[in-house]
Amino acid sequence: MAANPVPPAPVRSMLRATLTGANRRIIGSDSPMDDATARAFKPRIALLDPDNQIAAMKA
Repeated sequence: MAANPVPPAPVRSMLRATLTGANRRIIGSDSPMDDATARAFKPRIALLDPDNQIAAMKA
């Protein structure tokens, strides 16, 4: 049985990302997500982060 692979960098970044209003930042980084990246990850982040305001609006 093969060991679990490490997720690729974009997935790891997505898991660390937060989307709260205009403050879209990757934890541990000072650089904001660009709008296209934020739109691409928004649904997944909402599912992963139940405390996120977006998830609360969708629930």
